[in-house]
Amino acid sequence: MKHIFESLWKWAIIIALITLSYYTMSNTHSSIARNPYNIIKITGLDLPKITSVESENNTERTSSAWDCFIHRAQFAEGISAECIRELEHLCETDSLHWTSRKDGSYTDDAWSNGGYYSITCHIYKNSSVVTYYVEEMDGAFVTLLGFMAFAAAGIWGIRLIVSAIQIRKRK
Repeated sequence: MKHIFESLWKWAIIIALITLSYYTMSNTHSSIARNPYNIIKITGLDLPKITSVESENNTERTSSAWDCFIHRAQFAEGISAECIRELEHLCETDSLHWTSRKDGSYTDDAWSNGGYYSITCHIYKNSSVVTYYVEEMDGAFVTLLGFMAFAAAGIWGIRLIVSAIQIRKRK
């Protein structure tokens, strides 16, 4: 019984390490910027469903330390009156980041104090344009740690399986 509890405990740690490493690697600014459907995650707004996206990036460049992702999205329907009220409220209460423009659109500008990313979201009645600049090395350390945790968990898991097989062969 003690052996089963020890094995379960070890497997729980392995699963936790794999889950944590996946979470850290998928939540860097670089991974968020690559997905055009992350505008909801970026702005925190309840926007309409996205029906089509045109994306471009500069990841094939030879110079510059910045990755740039631009996503132009069309909404299935216009933004709701409730969303417009929320945008107006954000423009009043968070004017450092949010502005209302004369053409009826709204802009969210976010940047990090350390200079690792810059995000500009333009939200129109039926569409949006997100421009996301990410320093090339953003998340590199986190991704490296996540990969190392994932590899360690995999090796440990394989070692546990081999050990269990050897114990069964002895019996």
